[in-house]
Amino acid sequence: MTSPSRLPIVRMSTDIAPRWPTASRPGTSGRLRVRIEDFIVRERRERSFDEEGEHLYLLVERAGLTTRAVQSLLSKLFAVPLIDVGYAGMKDKWAVVTQWFSIRLPKNPDAVPADRGIRIVERHWHGKKLKVGDLDGNAFEIVVRETGDIDPATIEAEFPNYFGVQRFGADGANIGAASAWIEKRETRSGRRRIPAFRRSIYLSTLRSLIFNDVLAGRVDADAWRAPIDGDVCVDGLPTGPLWGRGRSQATGSAAVFEATVVEVHATIAHGLEFAGLGQDRRALVAKADELAIEQSRDLLGVSFVLPKGSYATTFLNELVDLA
Repeated sequence: MTSPSRLPIVRMSTDIAPRWPTASRPGTSGRLRVRIEDFIVRERRERSFDEEGEHLYLLVERAGLTTRAVQSLLSKLFAVPLIDVGYAGMKDKWAVVTQWFSIRLPKNPDAVPADRGIRIVERHWHGKKLKVGDLDGNAFEIVVRETGDIDPATIEAEFPNYFGVQRFGADGANIGAASAWIEKRETRSGRRRIPAFRRSIYLSTLRSLIFNDVLAGRVDADAWRAPIDGDVCVDGLPTGPLWGRGRSQATGSAAVFEATVVEVHATIAHGLEFAGLGQDRRALVAKADELAIEQSRDLLGVSFVLPKGSYATTFLNELVDLA
């Protein structure tokens, strides 16, 4: 195990559009999502179907729509409550996306959308609803424009497993809104109920903020890739905290990194505990599999596969400065 050379630099990432340090220090810049077809995502789900049961599974291709927008559209199309439409993960809006949805007992199982921004690719019947996380990963085909030359030999498949900027809302706006909400919960001042989906977004935002700041400290200290003293490892990879109720399993130097960040975000940490979330862990390291790079003039084409929960934009930031 390696040892950190110094304590982490803790960032108060509550500003607009927060950025966390990359490990590779990209040598060129570029523009992402200039055209919607520049960002293609295909959900991977290697599961068999019963071809019976009460849930209709649809493989849907869509462009320019959020996952929630497609969920709402399918709810109306099949005349079922929104809660009866399941999906495995949230996907980007400004992209061409292929992902699975399930609909419980649709009243019109042969319904076909007409010019609504989606296309049904496959249909299957299954006995269980599609749940969040029920996927194997995501395959990406991405074009970055206005780039300089990149030496493919310098590209590393492993990268810091930050939550992507989209987790924090447009220009990081969810951080301020979620922080204000959790602070009111802590003080019981002006507390009001919010919709369950927004509550989930706020809690995910704040958990992700603490995790990213812990990982940023490890990246600054060049101590993110290999385990250090006291690390909690899963499949041989060091992990960071998804904060919640209970004590962190980390000890030693790893616990120092976590405690330093949690102390800075004490109100957020207490709020996450009060909300009833339990402690969990997330790998600090992710890997892009099936990686292929193509360059033509000022265009960079990148295709790769990521495990569920990892972000393509985080990996791309290691290759190109997308600011």
